[in-house]
Amino acid sequence: MVSPVNVKNDPSTIGMNMAVVKVGDSQYIVPTVSGVCIKSEADILDLIAFCGENDTNLLMLYDRNLTPDFFDLKTGFAGMLFQKLVNYHIRAVMILSSDTMLNKRFIELVYESNKGDQFRFYRDKDVAVQWLMKEIH
Repeated sequence: MVSPVNVKNDPSTIGMNMAVVKVGDSQYIVPTVSGVCIKSEADILDLIAFCGENDTNLLMLYDRNLTPDFFDLKTGFAGMLFQKLVNYHIRAVMILSSDTMLNKRFIELVYESNKGDQFRFYRDKDVAVQWLMKEIH
C-alpha cells in the first residue's frame, strides 16, 4: 500500500535524503535519515522547496528529525516551522516516538494543533498517514 517510489540523494537538499512516498494517486515527502536534519530556517525552506519540486504539499516528519529547539517553545523554532508550512500551504504530520518527553507547554501546543487541519502530531504512523492522505473539502 505505502511504498517509497523515489529517494533523492541530493546533498543540496537540507543535507539529507528524502523519500517521495506514493499512496494511491497522492504522495508525500518524508526524510529518510534517523537523526536531526532540520536545524534552521534554511533547512525548513529547503524542505518546502523539495515538496514543490515533487508536486506535493504533504509532508511527514519524525520528532528525531528536528532540533531540540523545536520542542522548547521559547526558542520560536516551532512557531517558525508552523508559519512557513502555513505560508506555503504544506500540510504536515509529525510522528512522536513513545520515548519523546514533552513539557506541559508543548503538550498544549500538540492539543491545539491537533484540532486543526494544517499540522498534526501522532504516535502511530498508520493513523498519521491516514490523516495526511485524507481529502480536504
